[in-house]
Amino acid sequence: MKLAVIGARTYFDYGQLSLAICQCFPVETIDTILTNSSGGVSSLAGMFAAAKNKTFESYFPDCEKEVRKARHANNRKLINACDALIAFYDGHHEETKRLIDMAKNDHKCVVIIYINRL
Repeated sequence: MKLAVIGARTYFDYGQLSLAICQCFPVETIDTILTNSSGGVSSLAGMFAAAKNKTFESYFPDCEKEVRKARHANNRKLINACDALIAFYDGHHEETKRLIDMAKNDHKCVVIIYINRL
């Protein structure tokens, strides 16, 4: 399974992230961890992938395109590539909300972990 791990760039609780992933998805079923940016949740997802010996892929937008269009295209690639998505969401970041909605519309398995806004 390819698991997309997304959320706030200001979130740094590796223990909670690791526990949430392990409680929601049997680790042995995860082949690849996917993310869409750097810092925060994406960095923690990379740490989780390394700790569990999983493949790690990060999707960065093509900076040659208009930024908004590049982000949308990048998000679409991430959702197309994943089988399931776990979001660490503070209820305020629009990008995270868009990815959650995109995954739900594509009938992906979506888990939302609500976190405190920093």
